[in-house]
Amino acid sequence: MFSNRFALSVILLVMRRGAPILRLQFISLACAGWCCVLLASVALAAPAERVTLEKPVQITFDERDHAHRRGRVTAYDRQGFDLLTAKGRPARIAWSELDARDVYGVRSSLIPPGDASAWLALGRDLRKLEGGEDWSTQALDRAVQIDPSLKDEIDRITGRDAAAPPATQAADSEPSRPAVGSAAPPPPVVAAPRERVWGTLSDSEQAEQIGRLKEIAAAEIAKVGRPLQLRETRYFLFYSDLPAAEAEHWSGLVDRMYGRLAELFGVTRGRNIWRGKGVLFVFADRADYRRFERELRGVEPGESAGMTHCFDDGAVKIVFYRQPEELVFAHVLVHEAVHGFVHRYRTSAAVPSWANEGLAEAIASELAPDPSRAARVTSLARRGLALHKDKLDDFFAAGHIDLWHYAVAETLCQDMIRTNKKAYVDFINGIKDGKPWQQSLESSYQLPLAKLVQGYIESLKPKAGTR
Repeated sequence: MFSNRFALSVILLVMRRGAPILRLQFISLACAGWCCVLLASVALAAPAERVTLEKPVQITFDERDHAHRRGRVTAYDRQGFDLLTAKGRPARIAWSELDARDVYGVRSSLIPPGDASAWLALGRDLRKLEGGEDWSTQALDRAVQIDPSLKDEIDRITGRDAAAPPATQAADSEPSRPAVGSAAPPPPVVAAPRERVWGTLSDSEQAEQIGRLKEIAAAEIAKVGRPLQLRETRYFLFYSDLPAAEAEHWSGLVDRMYGRLAELFGVTRGRNIWRGKGVLFVFADRADYRRFERELRGVEPGESAGMTHCFDDGAVKIVFYRQPEELVFAHVLVHEAVHGFVHRYRTSAAVPSWANEGLAEAIASELAPDPSRAARVTSLARRGLALHKDKLDDFFAAGHIDLWHYAVAETLCQDMIRTNKKAYVDFINGIKDGKPWQQSLESSYQLPLAKLVQGYIESLKPKAGTR
């Protein structure tokens, strides 16, 4: 649901080495297809009058020229926002300088918890921007989760009540351009209606999708000029320039991730929920990873170790480089693959950041075990809560949870599954079937949110005689 991601490895190294909590902003890649495009100038539904924030909001975004910016928003209005840069310099940024992805990322950070009308306004505005339809859908989905009475209005905005909405080209249309050395471009992927994209495909349809994904991958690989070998598993197309033994090991790990989540959620044994297969690109060299993201996705990868890209046409593509610390790489690999699974599971409905990241961390910790990691994560969660006086701030409302929230999200997810596995599955299924997340959680666990959170916080406290 998620814009440019700082390196997850920072968190993992903190957890592995027991370092103090780093007060960094961490913005995740909201699994949604996007490409960098120029925007027409449009008046956004931010307040016409200038709004000055009592507490500046930390953000990260890219400008149209792909310049990566960080800083704190101190004020905003209809035309743009005031930014205090990471070096403490004031800057004025116009909304028209951002693409749809980053308009979503910045404005969603400024929306107060529970403000359905602000999400509705954001969704309506994003609909006017080139490349903004998918981001608009996410904002409108958030609005209706908060206030179900907005459904009819949102259906009018999106045209969901139309008998036959027109098909649109998927966001992953970049590979349709001729690739270096190719005789002709691969066929473009055209987005089908979402209920069809997320439905069950026949064996022949799956084979057709896999063939199309391979053609697109071949064109992408040719374009960047870095040979990658394909290792095809039951659920993934695993492209890498790693030694054969390593490629076999890591591709086996993501297949085990798929099996573990399928078991958790009761997916029929052997059933493939991907549209085709999940696609992974793993580079031995960090520079090749960065060039691939810049040239093929138009993304500035920053210090990230990997990125997940999910598309309207149902495709999931995950790109990494092989980090030197094996346990860190294994954790990141599984973590990102979980996001892809969650995107494809059941329906296209979005799972909130705290639940999505919590599940990704929990499964990664289970499948890439570090014997001492559990104690460190618990310690980080306790410390974070203590520093915030047992307050979770905007943990449940944030489009992208903060860095200190990751240990909380992981341990909360583990506690929810341990306490009542069936209720946890019902909770995720409810969200995927269209329920607002809080309603789904409370009906599944038969507890108000506040009581569930209090029980979790109590479970973290050291038992008598322990430290």
